Amino acid sequence: MKKILVAYDGSEGAKKALNRAMELSKSYNASLTALWVGGYMPYYHESVAEVQEEENAIEKFANKLKKELKNASLNTEKTIEFKHIQGNPAKQIVEYATNNMIDLIVVGCEGHSGLWKNNLGHVAEKVSNYATCDVLITRL
Repeated sequence: MKKILVAYDGSEGAKKALNRAMELSKSYNASLTALWVGGYMPYYHESVAEVQEEENAIEKFANKLKKELKNASLNTEKTIEFKHIQGNPAKQIVEYATNNMIDLIVVGCEGHSGLWKNNLGHVAEKVSNYATCDVLITRL
């Protein structure tokens, strides 16, 4: 195992996935990338200010995630690369993993959406169904 990808949106499920991904990354001496898929821009905006406001919110949230990842990496002395993509989360995670020859995707069973509370999360289920590499789903 050389490359590990963790889906990271800052939720409790994602933090659990990140901790497990860091353990595995350290054990296998594998690279670790955290991918946030989010921050949709409005299709029809009322004004230029609305677009700028949304861009600022996306950048602010991305910076928050980067800070969390930096703090997590200090504890384990493991570098975590951060990537941000917009689009459908499950589709983008699978495509990123395929295009970057990822060996393992680690994803939490529940993210910010809170869907399916005690069952497999919507994104986790789709990733596990369509990924071409191994997928580890962490539970809360």
